Amino acid sequence: MNRREFVAVGAGGGALLVAGLGTVLGDGRLDDGPAYGTVATPPSSGTITLDNGLEASLYADGAVALFGASLTVDIEGGTAIAGRLRNVSGRLLDEVRLRVQFLDEGDAVLAQGWVAEQNLSAGADWEFVVSYPGDDPDRIAAATINEIDAY
Repeated sequence: MNRREFVAVGAGGGALLVAGLGTVLGDGRLDDGPAYGTVATPPSSGTITLDNGLEASLYADGAVALFGASLTVDIEGGTAIAGRLRNVSGRLLDEVRLRVQFLDEGDAVLAQGWVAEQNLSAGADWEFVVSYPGDDPDRIAAATINEIDAY
C-alpha cells in the first residue's frame, strides 16, 4: 500500500496549507485526475445561517461552522481540499483541526492526516487548503473530511 500520512499545524502556514482560499478556487480544471467538486464531510450537529446569509453546517458541538469544502487545484497546480470554517462558539478556540483523506477508485486511502489552525478567535474564519502530498494525483477519485474537532 502506498499510503502517506501527514500532520500540519499552523496559523495560516505550514507545509500543506499553501494559500488562502481566494487564490485557490478558479474556473480551471484538469483533464486527468480526480473529479473536482464537493468533498464528503461527517454528519453535522445542525446548521446555522451566518450573518452573510450563507447556511453552514455545525461541528465540534456547535463550536465551528463549515461553509463547505471542495476538491480543487492549488496554486501550484496540484490537487487540494479547500474550504472555510468559522468559529461560532463565542470564545477563542485554542485549536481547530480536520482529519482529511484522499482516496482512489476503490476507496483505498492514498494519503491522510490532520491539519489544524491554532488560536481561532470568536467569529474568525479559517480558510484552509490541504494539498495532496503525493506525486500521483491522477489516482485520486475522491477526498473526504472525516473529523472536525475544536478545543
